[in-house]
Amino acid sequence: MPNYIKIGRDIIVGKGFKARHWSGPVVFGRDGVYICPNASRWAVESGFDSGAAAIGMVFGAVGGAIAGIASKGTTVQTSWKERIVDLPKLPAEILSSPDWPVRKKNSPVILLPRDQIEKVERVGGRLQILACGETFKLGLRFFGRGKVIAAVRDLGWSV
Repeated sequence: MPNYIKIGRDIIVGKGFKARHWSGPVVFGRDGVYICPNASRWAVESGFDSGAAAIGMVFGAVGGAIAGIASKGTTVQTSWKERIVDLPKLPAEILSSPDWPVRKKNSPVILLPRDQIEKVERVGGRLQILACGETFKLGLRFFGRGKVIAAVRDLGWSV
C-alpha cells in the first residue's frame, strides 16, 4: 500500500471570482495533502493565477495592468499562504519515499497538514477540501477516478 498517491493536476483555491487556478500535481499522503502548482512561489503567494498570466501575455501591457488590478481587488486569505514551502525543504523521509510522485527539482508546495483539514468531500470530478479558512477544489484524474478514491481511502481519508 503506497504512502502517497497523485490524484490529479487541476487546482482551484477559493470560490467565485476570487478563485485562483493552477495546474500541477496534487498528492495525498497519510499526514496531509501536498499541492504543487506549476508556478513560481511569488505567483502563488501573490495570487497570480494562470488566467491572469494568459491575459498578460495576450494583451501585453494593458492585460498586465488589468491582471494587476484584478489580483489586487481579489486577494485570498493569507492563512493558506503561510503553508507554502519549497519542494526541497520538505522532510527527507517524504522526498526519499519510493511512493513520492513529484519529480520536479524546485517548485512551491502548499502543504495542508491533516490536522488543519476540516472536511474532504467528492463533488463531481473533484475533491473539495476545507482547510485554513479556504476552499480547495482539486481535480481528479479523468481515467481511474474510482481507483484514486479507493487509494485515498486506503490512506485513511474519509471521502
